[in-house]
Amino acid sequence: MKASWLFIITAAIGHGEARSLGIRSSSPPTVLYTECSYEIESLKPRFLTSLGSQRLKIRYGPFAVPPAAENNGIKTFYVQTPPPCEDCFLTQIQANLEYPDGTIANTKTGLSLHNLIVTNLERDSITCPLLSETIYTTGNERTAADLCLNG
Repeated sequence: MKASWLFIITAAIGHGEARSLGIRSSSPPTVLYTECSYEIESLKPRFLTSLGSQRLKIRYGPFAVPPAAENNGIKTFYVQTPPPCEDCFLTQIQANLEYPDGTIANTKTGLSLHNLIVTNLERDSITCPLLSETIYTTGNERTAADLCLNG
């Protein structure tokens, strides 16, 4: 069986709390998966070039975020996708939120990446078997995860 990742993206305009469920059980919650396309762009590698590393920018979307008057401007998107590579090592992950023209979307421009959770649906969490393995999480701070030995 091929690996499958699940992205749980909550985008927000305005204020309010959002909840994202990633619990697996015999009766999982009904989740409407968001259909979206993705495009992969090859960039010049910055690290581990002597080992033949690759650097990719993967854009998922587009996603339509509701106005602030609708559900406090909060919407959660569930996107199931194959992992970015097979038989490989991820050395860094960083998320961002962009408008269709490529400019960065953040609270200064009226949009917030409330949270992003990337999980591996083929593995259990080491802390809670009811959850799938967490690969990466971030929010509007957009923290980079350096997964290298000295990262």
